[in-house]
Amino acid sequence: MIQAFFNKIKVSFMNLSIRSKLIIANCIIISIVAFSIGITAYSLYRQTVTNRLSTVNLRDLKQVANSIDYLQKDIIELSNFIASDYTVQKAISYSPEELIMAIQEQSYVRYLINNLLISKEYVSFISVIAGNGFSHYAASDRSFGIPTFQMLSETEYYKKAYDGKGSPLWAYLPIDNTDYITSNKGNKIIMFRTLLKMNDYSTKGFIMISINLDKLKEIYRSMLEIDQSTLILLDENGLPIFYDTNKPTDPGFNGVSDILDSIPEKALNDGEGTEIFTYNGKQLLLTFAPLKNVSWKLVNIVPLQNFAVNVQFIPVIVIIVLVFALFLGFYFTTFTSSMLIKPIKNLLASMTRVKQGNFKETVRVKYNDEVGELCLHYNDMIANINRLLNQVYTLEIEEKIAELKALQAQINPHFLYNTLDTIYWKAVSGDNKSVQEMIHALSKLFRLALNVGKDFLYVRQERELISYYLLLQEKRYKNKLVYNLDFSPNILYYQIPKLILQPFVENAIVHGIETEDKPTNVDILGFMDDERLHFIIRDNGKGMPQEVLDKLLNPQIDANSTPDRGGYGIKNVINRLSIYYGSKYSIDIKSELGNGTEIDIFIPQTPEINIEKGNLKGYV
Repeated sequence: MIQAFFNKIKVSFMNLSIRSKLIIANCIIISIVAFSIGITAYSLYRQTVTNRLSTVNLRDLKQVANSIDYLQKDIIELSNFIASDYTVQKAISYSPEELIMAIQEQSYVRYLINNLLISKEYVSFISVIAGNGFSHYAASDRSFGIPTFQMLSETEYYKKAYDGKGSPLWAYLPIDNTDYITSNKGNKIIMFRTLLKMNDYSTKGFIMISINLDKLKEIYRSMLEIDQSTLILLDENGLPIFYDTNKPTDPGFNGVSDILDSIPEKALNDGEGTEIFTYNGKQLLLTFAPLKNVSWKLVNIVPLQNFAVNVQFIPVIVIIVLVFALFLGFYFTTFTSSMLIKPIKNLLASMTRVKQGNFKETVRVKYNDEVGELCLHYNDMIANINRLLNQVYTLEIEEKIAELKALQAQINPHFLYNTLDTIYWKAVSGDNKSVQEMIHALSKLFRLALNVGKDFLYVRQERELISYYLLLQEKRYKNKLVYNLDFSPNILYYQIPKLILQPFVENAIVHGIETEDKPTNVDILGFMDDERLHFIIRDNGKGMPQEVLDKLLNPQIDANSTPDRGGYGIKNVINRLSIYYGSKYSIDIKSELGNGTEIDIFIPQTPEINIEKGNLKGYV
């Protein structure tokens, strides 16, 4: 099989022109050499740049980790200061009754908390709450309200802090968590710890201090200056606490957890370092470093290509050198050979245009050589073909005109018979006023149907014709007919062949009212649908079986039908539409016995053939 493949390649190559063979052979040799050099240089340079920039990125991430460590350490010292303050110890140690009288101590603690918040710009929230009922908080991010000590004592972080006996507990508190702050206005990283009484180390209160995330963003902002960079803070279990990114929305991005699933396990277990891994088909540079005060880890992820931007220019340089060498090596060969084969190319291009349907094509002859003689014979052949095609087109159009006029002549007697039958029964009943109205409507209807001998009318005129027809039928059937006629304004001034909707409306009424005792509902809708005119005729009649549908949609099945047999007008419409629009129109009939019928007619905005009064216009 491999041998057959190479034989096929060989045959294809040998069938090329001599100039093409020489150019391809030389291009392959030069390309292999240039490609080998480029790949080697690219690999070496990429590895060098990646190693250097990975080191720089790890250094920057460790600086961010150290800054966060410093903030956490300072907050821990701040909490130690509050917990060991003599007045704070007194305030949280009072009984509820004593606390009420200790107004000065309460004021001092509030003053202390407020001033500490003001003095520490990286702190956004401080609260102290004790079991004796004392509580106070201060916030710089518009957060407000803390629950009671009893409510806090039931929370997860209080229980963990209680077990820690005054040790700091760090956690991420999202904005929607109201267990610790009644109205939380932002995501927070909070340190929790219990307040212990100094002399017996019993738990008396609870303290919460949060880091201002805006200040935190200033610390790691430099890590997000690289395009599509993502910074993730992981807890001691390797779960994301929060993340920040400048990565644009990516349809393939399913969240941080999805990225973490692709991260090598080594990166989550080791202390610090860098790794390269693949996510969504892209190579990413992973840098990770731990925090010292808590068992958390900072992770930075950035596409590798953003680090090694300069590496991308190596393939470009190789391609430029390759193109320049090819240009110099084959300039004269291509110039000389092009002069020889240009007439043949012109002849082939002309043949292609003829194949696409342009039979007025000719080739300009400059020289009297063998190619010039071939072009002269080709021009004569195209002229003969064009003359024969014109004769065939003329005969075909004349045949379509005769067929169209015969079909239109069949419509009027059939329609007139049904309408006059309706007026007759009104006259017999003695309803002279209805007869007057119906005759007036019939005259208007005929005026529209005749359309001054034109075969096309506007959609608004077809709508008016249908309205008069429905009026006549409503007069005949009284309360048995309910109809809705609704055409969109944006289609009213498109032209369509006349009398293409009336046969379907007539069919809906005849098969509804004349066969059912219940009222018949008929909806006639028209609107623009995907740049085509879409008409819907829908009724709630008895429906039609499949064999009847097949006959309606395929006029050739029952070619011997006559106006007094069902479906004659519909078959007439299908024949007319096929003449005007070819295969670009469509009719879809959905019907079930007992569930009514819906007819969808799709018509292009313009016909393929437009015949008016025997004149040929716009034949394509």
